[in-house]
Amino acid sequence: MLLKERLIEILNKQGSVKIKDLDKVVELHKKRGGKLSELLVREGFISEHDLTMLISTELNLPVLNLSLMTIDSK
Repeated sequence: MLLKERLIEILNKQGSVKIKDLDKVVELHKKRGGKLSELLVREGFISEHDLTMLISTELNLPVLNLSLMTIDSK
């Protein structure tokens, strides 16, 4: 399964984006190209945070907020 179809399946399954909005963003994606996830966020269908959390939950992977971490300069 392609990543685009998998993302649409996850969004549909979780009800995070309405079906009519998914249809709209898929059509925009066909016309504009690029990454579907970026288009979803840019067009305001879902926030970047919500999308990240949704994918994290679906893949059973933790989310790391690197802006809260201190990196040793050594």
